[in-house]
Amino acid sequence: MLDGLASGFHQIFTLHYLWIVLIGSAVGIAAGATPGMSTAGTLAILIPFTFTMDAVGSLALLASVYTGAQYGGSISATLLNTPGAPESAVITFDGYPLTQQGKAGKALTALILAGLVGGLVGTIVLVLAVVPLAKEALRFGPAEMFALAIFGITVVGGLVQGGIWRGLAAASLGLLVMMVGQDPVTGTNRFTLGSTALLGGIPFIPALIGLFALSEVFLLAGKGDKHVELRNVTTKHEWAGSWSEFRTWIRFMLVGAAVGIFVAVHPGGGATIASLIAYSVARQMSKNPGLFGKGAIEGIITPEAADKATVGAAMIPLLGLGIPGSASSAVLIGAFTLHGIEPGPMIFKNHVDIVWALFAALFVANFMVFALGFVGVPLFARVTLIPRKFLMAAIVALCFVGAYANGSNMLAVWTALAFGIIGFLLRRAGVSVAPIVLGLVLGPLLETNLRQAMIISNGNWLYLLQSPIALFLYALGLASALWPVVSGYRKKRMLAAVVAGELE
Repeated sequence: MLDGLASGFHQIFTLHYLWIVLIGSAVGIAAGATPGMSTAGTLAILIPFTFTMDAVGSLALLASVYTGAQYGGSISATLLNTPGAPESAVITFDGYPLTQQGKAGKALTALILAGLVGGLVGTIVLVLAVVPLAKEALRFGPAEMFALAIFGITVVGGLVQGGIWRGLAAASLGLLVMMVGQDPVTGTNRFTLGSTALLGGIPFIPALIGLFALSEVFLLAGKGDKHVELRNVTTKHEWAGSWSEFRTWIRFMLVGAAVGIFVAVHPGGGATIASLIAYSVARQMSKNPGLFGKGAIEGIITPEAADKATVGAAMIPLLGLGIPGSASSAVLIGAFTLHGIEPGPMIFKNHVDIVWALFAALFVANFMVFALGFVGVPLFARVTLIPRKFLMAAIVALCFVGAYANGSNMLAVWTALAFGIIGFLLRRAGVSVAPIVLGLVLGPLLETNLRQAMIISNGNWLYLLQSPIALFLYALGLASALWPVVSGYRKKRMLAAVVAGELE
């Protein structure tokens, strides 16, 4: 293994390939930070441009773009409350509040470090366990994937202030919206109102842009000039204030990386689900869960580490079995095919030199993204010093351009506007929009695997309870849902005890 990795680095450590990785990392960061440019979409756009490149150069470019885009989305999510990609949506929960508190520099510094840790851990696991972990992924059938989706839905209990029921209600709204389009099994049209434009469902990226970005602009516009300018923003690097705090950072980063690997190694998991679950785990681990949603560092570094760890982990089933672990890795199949390479077990026999070069490129790309992010943090953070009225106008323009670029039609633009208004009204009413996104993301996974399970079992619902893995995931989901209730009850009892003691 070490000899193979050494040969991979020997191939990559040439001026030609290092330039390719550097350019790919920069393009990935820029694309990830642009609303509407998803990682998978960026990779799809670039694949035709790699036709004249050799296989190593092509995969090195796409791997570095993949790595950079996962970090780039967190930049706009932190500074502008505008996630560049779905997996960065969770970063807005605490990243943007940190920016509003004048801690943009610290947030971005913590994010780039979390990305490096998560990315390296994910790549190391890829190198060490690509074959055995890829085989383990075969154990996840429809019942297990349905249980994973249920577990993800229950995460709203840890995401929403106000209780699990409000979170589930908002998630149900996302599930309802997800049902627009064609039935995934029968192909029957559902809630399309006779429009062919809605056969593919509600455009997800424009909906995401509207819920998070446009709704924030509408909220700020309603506040007038009050608290509009952010003048006390740190535009320099800010590390942890003490060694103890730094160790806490590393602990949460490693936990996030572990969650990202666990989710991404199973086909269909993906970075969005991994980041959401990592956020919930971080909140349950934290000594100060009340800070989450108000500017908790742990609330951004844990999902960021999970997000970046999925880059390497998603390639485990891709390379080991030929099964993509995420939408982005699915796009990479096109790059392999373009160069006559078939992902799967035989790739380690027929193209092992290219595989080791790809692993080396991932390692180098993580350090390249870290270096670019480290240099760019002061520049990124200064975006918040732009007068808010100009910034809001720019955000609106980016939102509509990004929405149109995603669908190349006016439906995407109208979707962004409609969801922006919906998000504005919900947030004014004190309802978080995060569970809606959760429902949109997990809805297809939940419905498709439920329908497949029912077909396999001839309608026997007990089939969903016959797998030990599924039962374990159900138990985790139940614990995730009940934990906020139990924690709140304990706090009330403690408060009552304190009050009673003071009265005595």
